Amino acid sequence: MNGIDHVIKILLEDIESSQINNKNNEKNDWEYINGSFPMFLNVNFSGNEVMNEARRKISIPDQSGFLTNFVLQCLIEGENYGYYSLNKMVVERAITSLFEFYDKNFIDSCIVGFHSQYYDEKEKIYVKNPKNIEQFYKNFSNITNEKLSSLFNIDENLILKLRNELKYLSSKNNTTFSLPADFDSTYSNVQIGYLIKGLNKNCYKSINEKWDSFNDKCNKEGLLNYLIKYSFTPFSNNPNNNSIDPRCYYYLKDFINDSINVKKRKGFVIMIPYTYVMNQSEQIEKYPSIQIPNLVNHVDISVLGNVLFGLLLQYNDLIKSNSYMDIIKSIVYLFEFVFETNLIYKRSDILLLYYPTIYSLFWFISRSYYFLKTIYASTFPSEFGEILHILKCICENYITKKLVDNLIINNEKNEYYWEDYLGNNDYNKNFEQIKYGEDRFFSTSLSIDTLLNIWTIKNKMDGKINYQLNINKDITKIIKKSSKYILNNILLEENEDKLSNVFFSSLTKGPHTKNINFPFNVHIDASTGKTCKIDEIEKLNNEKKLIVMVSGNIDEIEYQKIIDEKNNSFITSWSGNFNDFPFLMWNSKIFTKSISLLVLTKFKSLYLK
Repeated sequence: MNGIDHVIKILLEDIESSQINNKNNEKNDWEYINGSFPMFLNVNFSGNEVMNEARRKISIPDQSGFLTNFVLQCLIEGENYGYYSLNKMVVERAITSLFEFYDKNFIDSCIVGFHSQYYDEKEKIYVKNPKNIEQFYKNFSNITNEKLSSLFNIDENLILKLRNELKYLSSKNNTTFSLPADFDSTYSNVQIGYLIKGLNKNCYKSINEKWDSFNDKCNKEGLLNYLIKYSFTPFSNNPNNNSIDPRCYYYLKDFINDSINVKKRKGFVIMIPYTYVMNQSEQIEKYPSIQIPNLVNHVDISVLGNVLFGLLLQYNDLIKSNSYMDIIKSIVYLFEFVFETNLIYKRSDILLLYYPTIYSLFWFISRSYYFLKTIYASTFPSEFGEILHILKCICENYITKKLVDNLIINNEKNEYYWEDYLGNNDYNKNFEQIKYGEDRFFSTSLSIDTLLNIWTIKNKMDGKINYQLNINKDITKIIKKSSKYILNNILLEENEDKLSNVFFSSLTKGPHTKNINFPFNVHIDASTGKTCKIDEIEKLNNEKKLIVMVSGNIDEIEYQKIIDEKNNSFITSWSGNFNDFPFLMWNSKIFTKSISLLVLTKFKSLYLK
């Protein structure tokens, strides 16, 4: 444990110094948003040494309030333990940058999007605009190898080898960036708002005032109403509420039918928040200026984790309604279902559409559990007892067991840590597999903080944390040894490549995640808004004009018949390996350092009081 103060100090310095702090900052022809923290768009290539280089070095700087929000949450929560003080200017710049991502198409409810916007004069609407990505796409064919070498800081000879991989990154067919606002970013913003409220009013007076002045216009009830409006309600008669991406219907159908038959679930309406703040009619109306990926809304289990946490934080500020509880129950019951059926592991590819790492989901759920168990008795009514009980079972049983099972123990070095898949599917010239463990610190810090959220309680007297009385000694050993792994290794130069992550990704990751491969009962030409003919589907799909979805609840026998007719193994199975196909990924080493910093402050709170 020697040197923990030094490691905390260096990590904090690295994070704060990484912030973009000059207006209109331009480095190497890239544009940056003042106050944001750095993240990069990469491609998860895997294979030989060239693919290895492509994965690591082809990297486009991108800015999102989403990433800055999470970094800031870690920094502020960590400061609450009293072991460091944040630079107030860093916090103020970061908070100011978040305002850039409020969706200007919504003026009253603080709806937030992944990227900043520009005003489209022709369509009279604000549109998302990730400038660096758009410029790279637009100009790629005219960029010389010399220029590419300069942009990515790669030897020109290597650029020649990577030209095909660069074409993949420059192809707009891989994803859509003119996105609508989303509930993931919006409820992450709710979370940071509540952390800012808890800041010391004397030390952070100007920051509190700035946040309040910008958010005074926000109507919290209005935000809840938007969530109600844009939720998947399978038994609604309105196609804008009963329609869903075919991939999502595939894993939701059994939950929907289960919720009908299970007695305790009667008396509530299934209302599962969509990812995007847009319904199907609006998508057709605003196409092509604004586009949901694949042009149909979907449900991501990890996104629901963020929404749930935000809803719980807002409890005292909202006029309670049946719909509020219906949404919370729908989310928590769905969590229970996917863990009990093991579906969360069997089909992570379609349940975790945007967060293709199980450790992020664990972290999101554990934060809601920690918050609810900490203040349940004093704040929440008895009807939340069932919610707390289900979250407790998920966290203490399913999540904890999976983390213990996934733990990697290097007995030779007496090291405990976790890894996921990034950098673990390469091979050398002799075709021998190489595992680089590029997401090791991200996976490890998320796993530790998840366990701390599950198995600790806050001491109301000093604000520090203590282990719960029912914690197993093996869990305390795992927390201690894995925290020491971060402490002893995160600053080593040789481990720089192990700080990477896939904290966010594009929607499609190979044919097993393509929505057209799954059964659907609606097919529409987005350019006309009308049902298209069956023989037009392939052509419209190639032109990115096809909308396929499931509307309503398909009879189980009929659904199975469609699957049998398709005879497509991609529907019913997945290899379990996200490295099978390349996909776009957002990576931030600063995010990894931020979570690691938070973990070390909690570790010190536990062991060095």
